[in-house]
Amino acid sequence: MEPGARHRLEAHENSVLLVTITGKGPLADVAEDEVEELNLRNVPRPLRHPLIFAKFDALPIGGSMRLLNHHDPIPLNRQFETIRPEQVLWEYEERGPNLFRIRITRIAPPTASDAPLRAPAQRV
Repeated sequence: MEPGARHRLEAHENSVLLVTITGKGPLADVAEDEVEELNLRNVPRPLRHPLIFAKFDALPIGGSMRLLNHHDPIPLNRQFETIRPEQVLWEYEERGPNLFRIRITRIAPPTASDAPLRAPAQRV
C-alpha cells in the first residue's frame, strides 16, 4: 500500500487483519460507470440470491457490483459470510428508508469448496 493511500481497517477478536484500499490502486482500477448495477426490486424473490451469487462468482479480485433494493438485505449479507467467507467486502452507499444501495466487492479468490447457489424450482 502506498503511503497516504485511503484505506479502511476492520479487526475482530481472533480474526485475521483485513486492510481494504479504497483510493487509487489495483482495487480501484474499475471505473465507477463500469460497476454493474443489479436492481433487485423487480426480480422475483426466489431468483435474487442465485443471481447475485452468480454475478459475484464471476467477479475478479477487486471487482465490484452494486445492488439496489427496497429493503435492507441483511439475510443476504449473512449468507455471503456463511458461504463465501472472507471473500466479500459489503459497503452501504445508501441505507434506506426506501432504497438500499450496496456495493459488493470481491476481496479474495474463490475456494475449491465454493458451490454455485441454485434457485428453487418454480411452480408452473
